[in-house]
Amino acid sequence: MSEVKTNKLTAATGTAITLGDSGDTFTVPSGATLTVASGGTVTVASGGTITNSGTATGFGGDNTPAFAAYLGSTFTGTTTSAWTKLAFNTEDFDTDSAYDNSTNYRFTVPSGEGGKYHAQAKVMFQNGNSDGETASVGIYVNGSQYALSEDTGTGSYGWENTSTTCVATLTLSAADYVEVFYYTRSQNGGGTPHLGGGSMRPTRFSMHKLIGV
Repeated sequence: MSEVKTNKLTAATGTAITLGDSGDTFTVPSGATLTVASGGTVTVASGGTITNSGTATGFGGDNTPAFAAYLGSTFTGTTTSAWTKLAFNTEDFDTDSAYDNSTNYRFTVPSGEGGKYHAQAKVMFQNGNSDGETASVGIYVNGSQYALSEDTGTGSYGWENTSTTCVATLTLSAADYVEVFYYTRSQNGGGTPHLGGGSMRPTRFSMHKLIGV
């Protein structure tokens, strides 16, 4: 085995350098580092393979921005038959500070983070007091309803203790915003909804960015 020591390899002609021949293996020893300078590119041609048997960092992105928020305490809602925005005022996490939990109660896509997102909203309706009431949850994008989930209660307690979940996959651009609204309707014209809140998170809203799609 021979050893070549040099500080720089430069192509004798043109700008391309070929290392070895087909079937050869090049090894970066333990403790050594192979660095590609800023602006540099490592290209794997069609049919080539990168095999990872160790730890890969910085590849492929992650599922952020992401957040999870919930209703911090039981909320006495408005009268029935009106779409009302839900104020998820307590956060579990918010990777990019993109969810406003104090003023507008909305997620806004940060600059450069457009793409597909998974959104889920769950609401616990309590204390219905009229027969045949309908409890609905809607996911809204830029002020317009995008997805809807609905549950119809029956019997003397209507939608008491009814949980309704709305799930959607959204294609969003930077500055788009997402909110959650709820709606209740009573066939008998009565009933003010109470929405479950607190540390068990019966009423909650979460989103995360999807990768690879």
